[in-house]
Amino acid sequence: MNAVALVWVTIITVLFVLPPNQLAGYTFAGALVALGALWALRMRARFRGPPVLRRDGSLPPRPAG
Repeated sequence: MNAVALVWVTIITVLFVLPPNQLAGYTFAGALVALGALWALRMRARFRGPPVLRRDGSLPPRPAG
């Protein structure tokens, strides 16, 4: 049963990764551009990154908000 499931997943993955026509490729590229623009214009400013440890190994206090 495991082998059949793995073969099925492999076949379905290949079928869904390969777009059936040119429009699917343009749609996927448009979605990537839109998500990249959203990240660059709005979401990038919201992510502060991981906290930087002090020399003694403690975390600085978290800013409010």
